[in-house]
Amino acid sequence: MPPSVVSVSDHTDPGCTLMGQEPPTAWEGGMRQGKFRILSRSGRLPRQDSVLYCRFMDYFDDFKRSKDKSHFLSRIIDSVGPFNVTYFGTQCTSSPDRHVNLLTTYSEKWRMRYFDRRYENIDPVLSAARRATMPVDWDQLPKTDSGVEDFIADALCYGIRLQGVTFSLRDMHQRLAIVSLQSNDDPAVWRVRRPRIIPDFIHFSLALHSAMVSSEPDDAEEVPCKLSPREREVLDWASRGKTSWETGMVLGLSEKTVNFYLRNACQKMNAATKVQAAAQAVREGLI
Repeated sequence: MPPSVVSVSDHTDPGCTLMGQEPPTAWEGGMRQGKFRILSRSGRLPRQDSVLYCRFMDYFDDFKRSKDKSHFLSRIIDSVGPFNVTYFGTQCTSSPDRHVNLLTTYSEKWRMRYFDRRYENIDPVLSAARRATMPVDWDQLPKTDSGVEDFIADALCYGIRLQGVTFSLRDMHQRLAIVSLQSNDDPAVWRVRRPRIIPDFIHFSLALHSAMVSSEPDDAEEVPCKLSPREREVLDWASRGKTSWETGMVLGLSEKTVNFYLRNACQKMNAATKVQAAAQAVREGLI
């Protein structure tokens, strides 16, 4: 039987609250004093819509230093909801000696079952993720094949519902990452939660990939990222939730010029999006 549904109120976070709950006074004060940078269009603290991303960023550096990343990630995910996360990262190459990173919060019993039964060959999530350029909603996946039906039934015996979302990304160095969030919510609860968690999950996926990549051993000497004053300015406004057009109005630049500086900054920081670049710039004290 699936695990019992975890109440939303059981997962209160002091920095990023869940659905409808008010943040503690300390955070409100911190926002007024400008102590925190928030990546939202309104420039305000993201409440119910950024719980996963915020919780992960709270422990970003600790996660990178952790030797048992699966266990560390499990503790973070368990504090947010009845979820499991899987990260699969590899170089986009056919070389047989390519480096593969696999990180998951599923139980050891299910992991052994999954690979013993070679479910990776019929898993509809993996099949869709390899071709997708947008987040994959598991509810839209074909599930009528006999092999897939057996896979779903077997997963349910291990307390795993086939409901969730998967995001595939490729960075500037041609690294492929597939990140999945699986929910053990009651289906009715998940239908309500799903639209709000997908944007949060995308930001989380980018941050998780950044942490995994930066944790890999690198023989090359690390060169500090050098951003031009304009690149710092546009990233600063992006971190405050401004669009390219709004940033252009503030700085007296065209939207096209702002996007030019944002692209340059993303390339220099090996970031897939301006959200990821802005988060990294804030974290490294560049803006």
